[in-house]
Amino acid sequence: PPRSTLFPYTTLFRSQTGLQDPAGHTGYFQATRLLLDRRDSLSDDLDLNVGAEALWWVQGPQGPPADSLHLPWPEAAAPNWIPVEWNNFNDSDGVNFEVLRLTRLNLRESFDGFEAQAGLQAFDWGQGHFFKPTDYFNPLAPLSFWNEEPLGSEALDLSQALFDDLGVEAAARLTEGGDAEWVIRLPNRGIGFLAVPSFARLVGRDGLGLEGYVTFPTFQIRAEAVRWVLSSGEVEVEALAGISTRVDDGDLSLEWLKDGTGEALGAFSTQAPSADYFYFSLSRALGKRWTLAPALVKSPEGGPFLFWPKLVLNFGTGWEFSLEAQVSAAFGAGPLAAHSDRFLLGVSYEF
Repeated sequence: PPRSTLFPYTTLFRSQTGLQDPAGHTGYFQATRLLLDRRDSLSDDLDLNVGAEALWWVQGPQGPPADSLHLPWPEAAAPNWIPVEWNNFNDSDGVNFEVLRLTRLNLRESFDGFEAQAGLQAFDWGQGHFFKPTDYFNPLAPLSFWNEEPLGSEALDLSQALFDDLGVEAAARLTEGGDAEWVIRLPNRGIGFLAVPSFARLVGRDGLGLEGYVTFPTFQIRAEAVRWVLSSGEVEVEALAGISTRVDDGDLSLEWLKDGTGEALGAFSTQAPSADYFYFSLSRALGKRWTLAPALVKSPEGGPFLFWPKLVLNFGTGWEFSLEAQVSAAFGAGPLAAHSDRFLLGVSYEF
Protein backbone atom coordinates (compact mmCIF):
# COMPACT_ATOMS: atom_id res chain seq x y z
CA PRO A 1 0.00 0.00 0.00
CA PRO A 2 1.17 3.56 -0.62
CA ARG A 3 2.78 5.38 2.27
CA SER A 4 2.65 9.05 3.09
CA THR A 5 6.05 10.73 3.06
CA LEU A 6 4.92 12.92 5.97
CA PHE A 7 3.46 10.07 8.03
CA PRO A 8 5.59 6.95 7.48
CA TYR A 9 2.96 4.38 8.45
CA THR A 10 0.67 2.27 6.31
CA THR A 11 -2.56 3.72 7.65
CA LEU A 12 -6.13 2.48 7.30
CA PHE A 13 -9.09 4.58 8.43
CA ARG A 14 -12.37 2.70 8.47
CA SER A 15 -15.82 3.78 9.63
CA GLN A 16 -18.69 1.29 9.62
CA THR A 17 -22.33 1.89 10.51
CA GLY A 18 -24.70 -0.99 10.95
CA LEU A 19 -28.01 -2.37 12.15
CA GLN A 20 -28.43 -5.65 13.99
CA ASP A 21 -31.74 -7.34 14.74
CA PRO A 22 -31.43 -9.46 17.91
CA ALA A 23 -34.72 -11.11 18.91
CA GLY A 24 -36.75 -8.77 16.73
CA HIS A 25 -35.39 -5.54 18.22
CA THR A 26 -33.34 -3.51 15.76
CA GLY A 27 -30.16 -2.12 17.27
CA TYR A 28 -27.76 0.47 15.88
CA PHE A 29 -23.97 0.44 16.12
CA GLN A 30 -21.15 2.45 14.61
CA ALA A 31 -17.43 1.65 14.67
CA THR A 32 -14.61 3.98 13.65
CA ARG A 33 -11.13 2.48 13.51
CA LEU A 34 -7.66 3.79 12.82
CA LEU A 35 -5.06 1.10 12.12
CA LEU A 36 -1.35 1.89 11.81
CA ASP A 37 1.35 -0.43 10.55
CA ARG A 38 5.03 0.20 9.86
CA ARG A 39 7.78 -2.13 8.69
CA ASP A 40 11.39 -0.98 8.71
CA SER A 41 14.52 -2.75 7.54
CA LEU A 42 17.15 -2.17 10.22
CA SER A 43 19.79 -4.12 8.30
CA ASP A 44 20.04 -6.62 5.46
CA ASP A 45 18.76 -9.41 7.73
CA LEU A 46 16.82 -7.60 10.46
CA ASP A 47 13.30 -6.09 10.18
CA LEU A 48 11.11 -4.21 12.67
CA ASN A 49 7.30 -4.25 12.58
CA VAL A 50 5.12 -1.91 14.66
CA GLY A 51 1.33 -1.73 14.59
CA ALA A 52 -1.46 -0.14 16.63
CA GLU A 53 -5.22 0.35 16.54
CA ALA A 54 -7.65 2.93 17.95
CA LEU A 55 -11.35 2.03 18.03
CA TRP A 56 -14.36 4.19 18.86
CA TRP A 57 -17.60 2.24 19.19
CA VAL A 58 -21.04 3.81 19.52
CA GLN A 59 -23.82 1.45 20.52
CA GLY A 60 -27.51 2.27 20.31
CA PRO A 61 -30.37 0.48 22.09
CA GLN A 62 -30.31 -3.29 21.50
CA GLY A 63 -27.00 -3.00 19.61
CA PRO A 64 -24.40 -5.78 19.76
CA PRO A 65 -21.83 -5.72 22.59
CA ALA A 66 -18.89 -3.41 21.96
CA ASP A 67 -16.44 -6.31 22.00
CA SER A 68 -18.44 -8.66 19.77
CA LEU A 69 -16.52 -7.97 16.54
CA HIS A 70 -12.93 -7.58 17.69
CA LEU A 71 -12.23 -10.26 20.30
CA PRO A 72 -9.85 -13.11 19.54
CA TRP A 73 -11.58 -16.17 18.13
CA PRO A 74 -12.56 -18.65 19.39
CA GLU A 75 -14.03 -16.93 22.42
CA ALA A 76 -11.99 -19.19 24.71
CA ALA A 77 -8.69 -17.75 23.43
CA ALA A 78 -6.57 -16.54 26.36
CA PRO A 79 -5.36 -12.91 26.52
CA ASN A 80 -1.66 -12.12 26.24
CA TRP A 81 0.68 -12.30 29.23
CA ILE A 82 1.55 -8.59 29.06
CA PRO A 83 -1.57 -6.42 28.63
CA VAL A 84 -1.24 -4.27 25.50
CA GLU A 85 -4.81 -2.93 25.37
CA TRP A 86 -6.66 -0.14 27.14
CA ASN A 87 -10.43 0.22 27.05
CA ASN A 88 -13.17 1.97 28.98
CA PHE A 89 -15.62 -0.94 29.07
CA ASN A 90 -15.91 -0.80 32.87
CA ASP A 91 -16.35 2.99 32.98
CA SER A 92 -18.35 3.60 29.80
CA ASP A 93 -21.67 5.43 29.70
CA GLY A 94 -23.11 2.42 27.88
CA VAL A 95 -23.13 4.21 24.52
CA ASN A 96 -19.52 5.22 23.76
CA PHE A 97 -16.68 2.72 24.01
CA GLU A 98 -12.99 3.36 23.27
CA VAL A 99 -10.16 0.89 22.73
CA LEU A 100 -6.45 1.54 22.24
CA ARG A 101 -4.22 -1.45 21.59
CA LEU A 102 -0.78 -2.36 20.36
CA THR A 103 -1.24 -4.96 17.63
CA ARG A 104 2.35 -5.58 16.43
CA LEU A 105 5.79 -5.06 17.92
CA ASN A 106 8.35 -7.56 16.73
CA LEU A 107 11.80 -8.11 15.26
CA ARG A 108 12.51 -10.59 12.46
CA GLU A 109 15.96 -11.97 11.65
CA SER A 110 16.56 -14.16 8.58
CA PHE A 111 19.65 -15.68 7.00
CA ASP A 112 20.69 -18.91 5.20
CA GLY A 113 17.25 -20.57 5.39
CA PHE A 114 16.73 -19.68 9.07
CA GLU A 115 14.18 -17.14 10.30
CA ALA A 116 13.40 -15.94 13.82
CA GLN A 117 10.64 -13.53 14.80
CA ALA A 118 10.16 -12.37 18.39
CA GLY A 119 7.57 -10.08 19.96
CA LEU A 120 3.91 -9.24 19.40
CA GLN A 121 3.05 -10.86 16.07
CA ALA A 122 0.27 -12.49 14.04
CA PHE A 123 0.34 -15.99 12.60
CA ASP A 124 -1.29 -16.94 9.31
CA TRP A 125 -1.68 -20.71 9.31
CA GLY A 126 -4.29 -22.81 7.52
CA GLN A 127 -5.78 -22.91 4.03
CA GLY A 128 -9.51 -22.33 4.49
CA HIS A 129 -11.40 -19.30 3.22
CA PHE A 130 -14.38 -19.59 5.60
CA PHE A 131 -12.44 -20.71 8.68
CA LYS A 132 -8.96 -22.09 9.44
CA PRO A 133 -8.96 -24.88 12.06
CA THR A 134 -5.13 -25.07 12.04
CA ASP A 135 -4.68 -21.32 12.63
CA TYR A 136 -4.09 -22.13 16.29
CA PHE A 137 -3.35 -18.64 17.65
CA ASN A 138 -6.35 -16.23 17.43
CA PRO A 139 -7.91 -17.22 14.07
CA LEU A 140 -10.40 -14.86 12.47
CA ALA A 141 -14.09 -15.53 13.14
CA PRO A 142 -16.00 -17.20 10.25
CA LEU A 143 -18.75 -14.54 10.08
CA SER A 144 -16.67 -11.49 10.99
CA PHE A 145 -17.31 -8.27 9.08
CA TRP A 146 -13.67 -7.31 9.69
CA ASN A 147 -11.03 -9.07 7.60
CA GLU A 148 -7.88 -7.47 9.04
CA GLU A 149 -5.31 -9.79 10.62
CA PRO A 150 -6.41 -11.14 14.01
CA LEU A 151 -4.97 -9.96 17.29
CA GLY A 152 -1.25 -10.48 17.82
CA SER A 153 0.37 -12.98 20.17
CA GLU A 154 3.40 -12.37 22.38
CA ALA A 155 5.49 -15.11 20.86
CA LEU A 156 8.74 -16.46 19.51
CA ASP A 157 8.61 -18.08 16.06
CA LEU A 158 11.56 -20.05 14.64
CA SER A 159 11.72 -21.54 11.12
CA GLN A 160 14.45 -23.57 9.43
CA ALA A 161 14.61 -24.97 5.91
CA LEU A 162 15.85 -28.56 6.18
CA PHE A 163 15.85 -29.59 2.53
CA ASP A 164 14.67 -28.07 -0.74
CA ASP A 165 10.99 -28.79 0.00
CA LEU A 166 10.89 -29.55 3.73
CA GLY A 167 11.11 -27.19 6.68
CA VAL A 168 10.31 -27.01 10.37
CA GLU A 169 8.64 -24.23 12.33
CA ALA A 170 8.30 -23.92 16.10
CA ALA A 171 6.24 -21.17 17.75
CA ALA A 172 5.55 -20.49 21.43
CA ARG A 173 3.58 -17.76 23.14
CA LEU A 174 2.75 -16.67 26.69
CA THR A 175 -0.86 -16.14 27.70
CA GLU A 176 -2.45 -14.47 30.71
CA GLY A 177 -1.09 -15.91 33.93
CA GLY A 178 2.19 -16.92 32.31
CA ASP A 179 0.85 -20.10 30.69
CA ALA A 180 2.82 -21.23 27.64
CA GLU A 181 1.29 -22.49 24.40
CA TRP A 182 3.31 -23.91 21.52
CA VAL A 183 2.93 -25.20 17.97
CA ILE A 184 5.29 -27.25 15.79
CA ARG A 185 4.74 -27.40 12.02
CA LEU A 186 6.55 -29.35 9.27
CA PRO A 187 5.82 -27.62 5.92
CA ASN A 188 6.48 -29.81 2.88
CA ARG A 189 6.20 -27.85 -0.37
CA GLY A 190 6.36 -29.05 -3.93
CA ILE A 191 5.23 -27.93 -7.36
CA GLY A 192 1.52 -27.32 -6.98
CA PHE A 193 1.07 -28.85 -3.54
CA LEU A 194 1.60 -28.26 0.17
CA ALA A 195 1.33 -30.65 3.12
CA VAL A 196 1.86 -29.49 6.71
CA PRO A 197 1.49 -31.82 9.71
CA SER A 198 1.36 -29.91 12.99
CA PHE A 199 1.28 -30.42 16.73
CA ALA A 200 -0.21 -27.94 19.20
CA ARG A 201 -0.37 -27.65 22.97
CA LEU A 202 -2.79 -24.95 24.07
CA VAL A 203 -4.33 -24.14 27.42
CA GLY A 204 -6.84 -26.90 28.13
CA ARG A 205 -6.23 -28.92 24.97
CA ASP A 206 -3.69 -30.68 22.75
CA GLY A 207 -4.03 -30.92 18.99
CA LEU A 208 -2.73 -33.01 16.10
CA GLY A 209 -3.31 -31.26 12.78
CA LEU A 210 -2.79 -31.57 9.05
CA GLU A 211 -3.30 -28.95 6.33
CA GLY A 212 -2.54 -28.79 2.64
CA TYR A 213 -3.64 -28.12 -0.89
CA VAL A 214 -3.20 -29.45 -4.42
CA THR A 215 -3.35 -27.00 -7.33
CA PHE A 216 -4.41 -28.08 -10.83
CA PRO A 217 -4.48 -25.93 -13.99
CA THR A 218 -8.10 -24.86 -13.49
CA PHE A 219 -8.91 -25.45 -9.80
CA GLN A 220 -7.48 -26.00 -6.33
CA ILE A 221 -8.43 -28.53 -3.64
CA ARG A 222 -7.55 -27.72 -0.02
CA ALA A 223 -8.17 -29.34 3.34
CA GLU A 224 -7.18 -29.08 6.97
CA ALA A 225 -8.16 -30.81 10.20
CA VAL A 226 -7.27 -30.89 13.89
CA ARG A 227 -7.91 -33.72 16.33
CA TRP A 228 -8.30 -32.08 19.74
CA VAL A 229 -7.84 -33.89 23.05
CA LEU A 230 -9.42 -31.69 25.71
CA SER A 231 -8.30 -31.55 29.34
CA SER A 232 -11.49 -33.43 30.24
CA GLY A 233 -10.33 -36.34 28.08
CA GLU A 234 -12.92 -35.73 25.37
CA VAL A 235 -11.80 -35.91 21.74
CA GLU A 236 -13.21 -33.44 19.21
CA VAL A 237 -12.39 -32.85 15.52
CA GLU A 238 -12.43 -29.60 13.56
CA ALA A 239 -12.05 -30.06 9.81
CA LEU A 240 -12.46 -28.16 6.57
CA ALA A 241 -12.33 -29.21 2.92
CA GLY A 242 -12.87 -27.04 -0.12
CA ILE A 243 -12.49 -26.50 -3.82
CA SER A 244 -12.09 -23.24 -5.71
CA THR A 245 -11.86 -22.26 -9.35
CA ARG A 246 -12.11 -19.22 -11.62
CA VAL A 247 -15.18 -18.85 -13.84
CA ASP A 248 -15.85 -15.91 -16.18
CA ASP A 249 -13.52 -13.50 -14.35
CA GLY A 250 -14.95 -14.57 -10.99
CA ASP A 251 -13.55 -16.64 -8.12
CA LEU A 252 -15.86 -19.48 -7.09
CA SER A 253 -15.39 -21.41 -3.83
CA LEU A 254 -17.22 -24.21 -2.01
CA GLU A 255 -16.16 -25.38 1.46
CA TRP A 256 -17.38 -27.80 4.12
CA LEU A 257 -16.63 -27.10 7.78
CA LYS A 258 -16.98 -29.57 10.64
CA ASP A 259 -17.20 -27.51 13.83
CA GLY A 260 -16.61 -30.40 16.23
CA THR A 261 -15.78 -28.19 19.22
CA GLY A 262 -18.68 -25.79 18.67
CA GLU A 263 -16.32 -22.82 19.04
CA ALA A 264 -16.42 -21.58 15.45
CA LEU A 265 -20.19 -21.13 15.02
CA GLY A 266 -21.75 -22.98 17.93
CA ALA A 267 -22.77 -19.76 19.70
CA PHE A 268 -25.34 -19.21 16.92
CA SER A 269 -27.03 -22.60 17.34
CA THR A 270 -30.29 -23.33 19.16
CA GLN A 271 -29.36 -27.03 19.41
CA ALA A 272 -26.05 -28.82 20.06
CA PRO A 273 -23.16 -26.38 19.35
CA SER A 274 -21.16 -28.86 17.24
CA ALA A 275 -22.38 -29.06 13.65
CA ASP A 276 -21.40 -29.18 9.98
CA TYR A 277 -21.66 -26.21 7.59
CA PHE A 278 -21.41 -25.56 3.86
CA TYR A 279 -20.01 -22.26 2.60
CA PHE A 280 -20.43 -21.10 -1.00
CA SER A 281 -18.92 -17.83 -2.23
CA LEU A 282 -18.45 -15.96 -5.48
CA SER A 283 -16.30 -12.87 -5.99
CA ARG A 284 -16.48 -11.04 -9.31
CA ALA A 285 -15.24 -7.68 -10.57
CA LEU A 286 -17.87 -5.53 -12.27
CA GLY A 287 -15.78 -3.19 -14.35
CA LYS A 288 -12.72 -1.50 -12.91
CA ARG A 289 -14.18 -0.19 -9.65
CA TRP A 290 -17.01 -2.46 -8.52
CA THR A 291 -16.68 -5.87 -6.85
CA LEU A 292 -19.62 -8.13 -6.02
CA ALA A 293 -19.05 -10.92 -3.49
CA PRO A 294 -22.16 -12.89 -2.44
CA ALA A 295 -21.85 -15.88 -0.09
CA LEU A 296 -24.20 -18.49 1.37
CA VAL A 297 -23.82 -20.47 4.62
CA LYS A 298 -26.02 -23.47 5.47
CA SER A 299 -25.88 -26.42 7.84
CA PRO A 300 -27.22 -29.78 6.60
CA GLU A 301 -28.40 -30.39 10.19
CA GLY A 302 -31.14 -27.76 9.98
CA GLY A 303 -31.45 -24.11 10.83
CA PRO A 304 -31.77 -21.24 8.37
CA PHE A 305 -29.80 -20.32 5.27
CA LEU A 306 -27.53 -17.35 5.87
CA PHE A 307 -27.20 -15.09 2.83
CA TRP A 308 -24.11 -12.84 2.95
CA PRO A 309 -23.87 -10.38 0.03
CA LYS A 310 -21.17 -7.72 -0.23
CA LEU A 311 -20.69 -4.89 -2.73
CA VAL A 312 -17.50 -2.80 -2.86
CA LEU A 313 -16.80 0.39 -4.79
CA ASN A 314 -13.12 1.32 -5.07
CA PHE A 315 -12.63 4.97 -6.05
CA GLY A 316 -8.98 4.35 -6.99
CA THR A 317 -7.66 7.14 -4.76
CA GLY A 318 -7.44 5.20 -1.50
CA TRP A 319 -11.17 5.57 -0.78
CA GLU A 320 -13.43 2.52 -0.69
CA PHE A 321 -17.16 2.20 -0.09
CA SER A 322 -18.77 -1.11 0.94
CA LEU A 323 -22.24 -2.42 1.63
CA GLU A 324 -22.87 -5.86 3.09
CA ALA A 325 -25.46 -7.84 5.02
CA GLN A 326 -26.04 -11.17 6.72
CA VAL A 327 -29.68 -12.18 6.33
CA SER A 328 -31.31 -15.42 7.46
CA ALA A 329 -33.89 -17.22 5.33
CA ALA A 330 -36.01 -20.37 5.79
CA PHE A 331 -36.08 -20.12 9.59
CA GLY A 332 -35.93 -23.23 11.74
CA ALA A 333 -34.34 -24.53 14.91
CA GLY A 334 -30.73 -25.63 14.67
CA PRO A 335 -27.37 -24.23 13.60
CA LEU A 336 -27.35 -20.48 12.82
CA ALA A 337 -30.91 -20.07 14.16
CA ALA A 338 -29.66 -17.70 16.89
CA HIS A 339 -27.69 -15.52 14.48
CA SER A 340 -29.02 -11.95 14.24
CA ASP A 341 -29.51 -10.31 10.86
CA ARG A 342 -26.91 -7.59 10.31
CA PHE A 343 -26.52 -4.77 7.80
CA LEU A 344 -23.35 -2.74 7.41
CA LEU A 345 -22.40 0.38 5.49
CA GLY A 346 -18.68 1.14 5.44
CA VAL A 347 -16.20 3.68 4.15
CA SER A 348 -12.43 3.37 4.38
CA TYR A 349 -9.35 5.31 3.34
CA GLU A 350 -5.85 3.86 3.06
CA PHE A 351 -2.79 6.06 2.82
